[in-house]
Amino acid sequence: SYNDLSYYFNFIVAGEDFKNSKAYPDCFILALQKLGLKPCEALIIEDSKAGFIAGKTVGCEVLLLDTKYNKNIETDKRFKNLLEIKKYFEKQIS
Repeated sequence: SYNDLSYYFNFIVAGEDFKNSKAYPDCFILALQKLGLKPCEALIIEDSKAGFIAGKTVGCEVLLLDTKYNKNIETDKRFKNLLEIKKYFEKQIS
């Protein structure tokens, strides 16, 4: 159906698929295993402090989508919105 986003993904990792929630990296470890990737081969986009910590803990590059709740996180990869992230990707591949 039109509202079913699973059409756009090979798989979905959901809360019931692992024991510990973020800031534990369990969700990212499971996703990496399903993708067959090493942490250095993946990139995570996060908007929460717990997600940022989990992504860094597992060893991935993490892009932080800015919110009023994560202002105290120190990173050089902070973006105001998804359009800025898109431009970042375009610059990386050009």
